[in-house]
Amino acid sequence: MSLPLTRLPAKPEAPADAAATAQPTPAAAPAQPPPTPITPALRAEIARLRTLVASCLRSLSKQLDKHFGPAIANARKAWEQADDLVVVDPPLAASIAETRRALHRAAHAPHPAVRAVAFECLLALDSACGLTGLAERRLSSLIRLRVRSDDPELLPEGRPFIDLARALAEAAREWS
Repeated sequence: MSLPLTRLPAKPEAPADAAATAQPTPAAAPAQPPPTPITPALRAEIARLRTLVASCLRSLSKQLDKHFGPAIANARKAWEQADDLVVVDPPLAASIAETRRALHRAAHAPHPAVRAVAFECLLALDSACGLTGLAERRLSSLIRLRVRSDDPELLPEGRPFIDLARALAEAAREWS
């Protein structure tokens, strides 16, 4: 039987002798030690990690701004060259790799707050790199879909229809 998505299933009726069928309550969890305070040194390390990610996001944004718009603008003339786009050049790839190594080291730090921020930074950086790589590899498909859509303009208001550079620049500001 399928239920509509907007309605929750009814709660089952409790048996008349609920006390007889009740499960024993589990023992209380052991008390956790109080959280370790975040010292100024830890705050500085967290800020450093966030700055590393912001720097990589800014670099990705600048590279996208430099290469993505012209590649899209040339797509109507040289369709087959759209997939030749390279955003992440060797110096940027080296910078991202070094940042990832620093974040992996921080992910094993003794303080849980630093570990959490390191993992958060890795997720943000990997997401940005994944989106950039997807845009690099699938640009011709994205252009083809856009041209066939109701709004075929590739550079609305002078910016690429997929403005990943602007999105990464905004993310970099938030990570700073």
